[in-house]
Amino acid sequence: MDDTRALRGKGQWNEALELTDDPFERADILNEQALFTGSADAREAAGRELLRAEARLAQERGRTLHADFLSERK
Repeated sequence: MDDTRALRGKGQWNEALELTDDPFERADILNEQALFTGSADAREAAGRELLRAEARLAQERGRTLHADFLSERK
């Protein structure tokens, strides 16, 4: 069992968050915290993590489109 999963199982969500930078995993941890504790702050933070993931996706799509553009110019 990885450290993040063990911490989540003990309800140590803040400690689990410190171990990952992945926005999807962070959103999942925060959502779990919100569900079990009723924390509005955790629910809002989960939403911000998902926005962060969407921004990263848009950035990567832009890079791909730019690469396509450059390859078609030749």
